[in-house]
Amino acid sequence: MNKNEATLLFEKSEIKTQPGQSIFITDGESGALHYGSGSTPEHIRAVPAVELDPTGAGDTFCGATLAGLACGLDAIKAAQLGARLATQVIEKPGSNFYF
Repeated sequence: MNKNEATLLFEKSEIKTQPGQSIFITDGESGALHYGSGSTPEHIRAVPAVELDPTGAGDTFCGATLAGLACGLDAIKAAQLGARLATQVIEKPGSNFYF
């Protein structure tokens, strides 16, 4: 989820995970946070980019991160993959399905 969604969902309560659970919170050019089994979130750095259109960045981050996890990457490496691919998406024009 993105930072705005996390703020609405968790309000001011602490984000806690169950064993084996991961929560990723994206925050644009600030990167993302991974909440896992540790007591403090781990930061995933954003990849520098020249943003043309943010359409699809969140979906790309989620899909690539899940694919990385499914292929056996740990949560941080999977999220780094997601961040790299999301960067490639925002550097190109978004969907042309809307006329």
